[in-house]
Amino acid sequence: MTVLASAAIASAADMRSTDEAPAGAGTALRFFGNGAFEENQVKIRIDAPAVPADIGVGNFTLEFWMKALPGENVSPSCVPGGSNWINGNIIIDRDVFGNGDYGDYGVSLADGRLAVGASFQQSGGGYFETTFCGSRVVADGAWHHVAVSRWGGGLSVFVDTFHDGGVPVGLGDYTYRDGRPTSHPGSDPFLVIGAEKHFGATGWSGFSGWIDEVRLSSPERYCQDFGRPTEPFVPDPWTKALYHFDEGAGDLIGDSSGAPGGPSHGVRHFGGSPAGPVWVPSDAPLSGFQSVRVAFVAAASSAVESSGTADYSLLWTTSDGAPTQRPQNIAIRVRPGTATPVLDYTPLDLEVVSPAGLPSGHVTSLNVPLAHDVLDEDDETFVVDLIAICGANGGTPSSHTVTILDDDPLPTVSSGDCTVAEGDAGTTPCTPTIRLGPASGREVTVDYATASGTATAGSDFQPVSGTLTLPAGAVEGTVPVTVVGDTVAELDESFSLQLLASTTAFIDDGVGSGTIVDDDSRPVPGNELSHASVLHADLAGGAPDLYRISQAPFTSFEVAIDEASGDAGLVLERLGPDGTTVLQAAAAVGTGTARSLRWENTVDATITTQYLRVRATGCTVPCAADDTYRLRVLETTGRISRFNNGGSQVTTLLLQNTRAEPIGGHAHFWLASGTLLASVPFTLDPRGLLKLETWAQIPILAGHSGTVTVTHDGGYGGLAGKTGLLEPATGFSFDALLTYRDH
Repeated sequence: MTVLASAAIASAADMRSTDEAPAGAGTALRFFGNGAFEENQVKIRIDAPAVPADIGVGNFTLEFWMKALPGENVSPSCVPGGSNWINGNIIIDRDVFGNGDYGDYGVSLADGRLAVGASFQQSGGGYFETTFCGSRVVADGAWHHVAVSRWGGGLSVFVDTFHDGGVPVGLGDYTYRDGRPTSHPGSDPFLVIGAEKHFGATGWSGFSGWIDEVRLSSPERYCQDFGRPTEPFVPDPWTKALYHFDEGAGDLIGDSSGAPGGPSHGVRHFGGSPAGPVWVPSDAPLSGFQSVRVAFVAAASSAVESSGTADYSLLWTTSDGAPTQRPQNIAIRVRPGTATPVLDYTPLDLEVVSPAGLPSGHVTSLNVPLAHDVLDEDDETFVVDLIAICGANGGTPSSHTVTILDDDPLPTVSSGDCTVAEGDAGTTPCTPTIRLGPASGREVTVDYATASGTATAGSDFQPVSGTLTLPAGAVEGTVPVTVVGDTVAELDESFSLQLLASTTAFIDDGVGSGTIVDDDSRPVPGNELSHASVLHADLAGGAPDLYRISQAPFTSFEVAIDEASGDAGLVLERLGPDGTTVLQAAAAVGTGTARSLRWENTVDATITTQYLRVRATGCTVPCAADDTYRLRVLETTGRISRFNNGGSQVTTLLLQNTRAEPIGGHAHFWLASGTLLASVPFTLDPRGLLKLETWAQIPILAGHSGTVTVTHDGGYGGLAGKTGLLEPATGFSFDALLTYRDH
């Protein structure tokens, strides 16, 4: 912070030299600390436009080489606290006039020692200011490397690679705010070397001595003692501005950092008595000390997703080829490319410590954990960056790109079924659902076409063909098929939807069935039957007895006839919608006269057009009231309350045939919303056992949970079963049993 009386602000014509020492490598600037106005200093504009040299939004390092003669800078001793740094002979000035809405900082020489100050606007209000004082004498006629580094909430000074003091400063922003309004546009938006930036001010002194090799970096470079630089600085990804002062003539101070958004060029302002700063040959000791450089061994690599880790390596080299003299710290951060953090890899922000004595050319191997999923997807990338160098210099390459090679199998695609009442006229859609399991990380396409079954293309339905596209992440889509209505009483009819080809999915169940349910005129039944119905009747008169039985989608029934009396030969049949076509005749049960019908409704519609007929094959005398029978109806659908293949659980389905005859049927898997995910057929030998690892054997069920129903052609209670739910990580498990409706 600088506070000035307005009368002290004045402007002066630039006094630039035209006859300086010949240009050439290895020059420095000699300051004399006597500029009364805009003289004897270097000014670097950092706003309007904003440039990379405006460091301070996070951690940063300001470093330079300096030499000062004893007694040439006469400022009093440093006083800690406040903005007292400004009372020294100012070397670097990045303050603002008044209380800046962002922060500022500066470096000066006080009684031959360094004074460093910082200030910033606090988030809760108020203005924070501090000064800390170094202990090492640097005004001794020798060259010294000075680094001011902000890291971990503190500001530290290093002199010739050794820590020389520091102070906590919090996490405030020290940058010059872009577009900041100011009444001092000729001085505020600048970083100044060698003098107090508000020219014309009284009471503050400039620096008298030599400056060379100024580098501004972000984030921090030094967080512990380090090896002194042995050569002119070389740009790396952390360099925001770099001034070699090797122009040797003229007033342009070139920035050679190559930082994006730059360059941050400066201007030499020559003047004063004696006039300065002047170009002089540099004798800064940029040799004889060890420096350490670190870089990735390779710029890119790949790792198979299921391998668990992506490996990379760092190469440490020293300038003199000898083992490292001090420990070195490297900060590593992993950032996304096309891969997603956590879902594809573990994001890291870590510190790698290289101990002293490490041979030059040593390679440190590291890795990033990968997430192994079951999602078929494109290969993806992430980037590993060296984001902070504490004691070592950043080499090339400083970023390491890793490609995650996907090795998951293609998802499976299957065609579902649809059922629709045909209607008397016009058209009605029947829409099979195409399901994908599991979801894919890329777009999935599948070719399809309809085919005639008992329904005829063109008259009963309109044929369709084409390509269905499922976006990445989608698990289902639909193919509408148009059904044509009529008034003809007929049996239910069917067509198929066939999946023909896909390059991005494996076709599992590639044929879906479309059922056209006839809803035209039919005979009027005498009685309605349902689950648990028990009916005693006779065959008086000899006419068949007709019963109607409705059936919900994906259910199964058993109807038994027994307790016959008289001499009638009983026949039990299931009829179609026309009331005459026999769909199924009852089979004998045991050695007596009992007969049983067992069947499934395998379509997604309630059947209201099926009938049961009881008739006699003949009576020795006309059938009469003494020719009696009993009719019993039971729904044989079994229900299991839960399966779960989501999260960390997996489910096994077990079905046991408890009877002495084979049983066939279907296991139906439902979401909690009532959506049917899959119907799996099965056949069990007498006393046979079925075991299904549902998450592996039925891919569409991976990642889902819900309930199970089981339909079959066996007798009531003929199947026993359960689902076993397991938490593999803990070994915890529990069962959900197969149950039936009560009698």
